[in-house]
Amino acid sequence: MIRRSMPIKWNLSAIFLIAVLLPTAAVLVTAGIGIVHHDRAMKRVMASYVENLADNVASRVDLEDPKWVLPTPMVELLRQLQVFSWGPSLPGWVVVVDGDGKILLASPGAEVTFKRLWRKDVPIGKAVELMDDRGDRYTVAVYPAASTFVVAAVAWNQLMGPMVQASRLWSILIGAVVVASVISGVMLWRWAIGPIKGLSDELADLKWGCEVPIAEDNRNTIWEVRHLRTVLCRLSKAAREKVELWNRYLQDVVRVQESEKSRIARDIHDGPVQEVTALIQRIRLASLDPIEKREDHLRLAEDIGKETIRQLREMCNQLSPPWLDLGMRHALDELADRLSRHLDLFVQLDISDDIEEDPDAILAFFRIIQEAIHNSSRHGGAKNVDIEISRDEENIYLSIKDDGSGFRWPEDFELLRSTGHRGLLNMRERIELIGGSMRAETSPGEGCSLFFTVPVIGRT
Repeated sequence: MIRRSMPIKWNLSAIFLIAVLLPTAAVLVTAGIGIVHHDRAMKRVMASYVENLADNVASRVDLEDPKWVLPTPMVELLRQLQVFSWGPSLPGWVVVVDGDGKILLASPGAEVTFKRLWRKDVPIGKAVELMDDRGDRYTVAVYPAASTFVVAAVAWNQLMGPMVQASRLWSILIGAVVVASVISGVMLWRWAIGPIKGLSDELADLKWGCEVPIAEDNRNTIWEVRHLRTVLCRLSKAAREKVELWNRYLQDVVRVQESEKSRIARDIHDGPVQEVTALIQRIRLASLDPIEKREDHLRLAEDIGKETIRQLREMCNQLSPPWLDLGMRHALDELADRLSRHLDLFVQLDISDDIEEDPDAILAFFRIIQEAIHNSSRHGGAKNVDIEISRDEENIYLSIKDDGSGFRWPEDFELLRSTGHRGLLNMRERIELIGGSMRAETSPGEGCSLFFTVPVIGRT
């Protein structure tokens, strides 16, 4: 069985630490390696130089007097060497001592330094590093020469002054890089990472659609973070407004449903219920009156029953028109004829012959036209309504024009919902359900023209 490793969960703090620490660590490691190699190279140069200096002087001493018994003649000989006349031509100094450490000959200025620096445990034939009592750093080499010893030394500041300063400068630069990294990390955390993390935590606890983040104008954060907070505040505010609008919409739907139920109940009570009550009364009268009068009561009861059936059918037709199954042309012709008679206005209907039969489009157009004609009669006082349905290769077009009083088109269409004027909203929602769009041209005293467009693609 193969076990899948758990994915690493990265967060902003971890990425920030890695982004800050990795470059700093790389600089420190690289600089440290460079300093170590630089120091080793200087040590090798110093050791090689001092060893060569001591070896050369020791070789001259061996060449002049291998036995080295009487120091006086040898002093004269050594004085002929350049390092014991007016000072060495190269940095450093040389001292010739006997077996007891007594100075036999020294280059200018070497005696004082030799006394401060000399140690009895200095190895012979190998360069070593020593520190004098003042803290100066020297590289010293001791070589045997006949019965004496040649001690050569050079101060680091004298031979490697610029290189030593460069090493110190490297250390200062490394410290400066570390300090700069810390400062930049603090600035980045304070002005960018910290605010982003805080905003993330705030959004995690935010009840989306119910609350809005605080729109803080914090100048201690970068502009992008402030802009991000502004955008998130705008989005959360829009989400809350959408939730509030949706709640109002549900309330409107419930209110419309209850209103429709009340209307249906009222129509049933004022119509069929009253007729059935009259029918029952006639049947009772027929049972009480003489036989010769029963026929009149039964005839009236039959008429009442027929009227009740007609009213019930009319109500059924309003709730779910059966002629929708006959196609768009027949359904809209029937609707135009009925509304013309009931509302006392003239409806002119023109439908193109190439309109395909789409049940969704038929129902949407039927309800839109029904709503529009009722609005034209009830609110606009129109006497004529012209309806035209046409199409091209891409869209189906529906236009509804009346000669009513018109109205001022609202700037905020959603205000119609809160004020209870749902007719235009119902039409727009129905056309949007089938992928269409709606626009209007109207002004006070100029009538009203509504235009609807439905794409053909995906509907045929």
